[in-house]
Amino acid sequence: MVDTYVSNESMVVLVFISAKGCFGNAEPLRIVQKYDKDGKRTISVIRRSDPVPEKSEIPHEIRMDRPLGVRLSLGFTAACNKQPAKDEKSICLVDGELFPRIRC
Repeated sequence: MVDTYVSNESMVVLVFISAKGCFGNAEPLRIVQKYDKDGKRTISVIRRSDPVPEKSEIPHEIRMDRPLGVRLSLGFTAACNKQPAKDEKSICLVDGELFPRIRC
């Protein structure tokens, strides 16, 4: 069923992936890339982005500045909770330039 919708070239695809790993290994992105190889109609929301450690590669993945990283024309955004856990920093707070419109 997913393939039916994603293969329709007039659709914009919204993909939710976890911040807990390499974006290139995310199953939803792999499915979408079969039909949208250039990422021209795909936007991705990064979930579970609040507990990302400061030295994580996630900011580089989101900025798409890694040579072999996933590229999406519509880019990435993050779903943030209002308050990160006491001993964690939100990805929004780690690199405020990534998501200037998001208030955590």
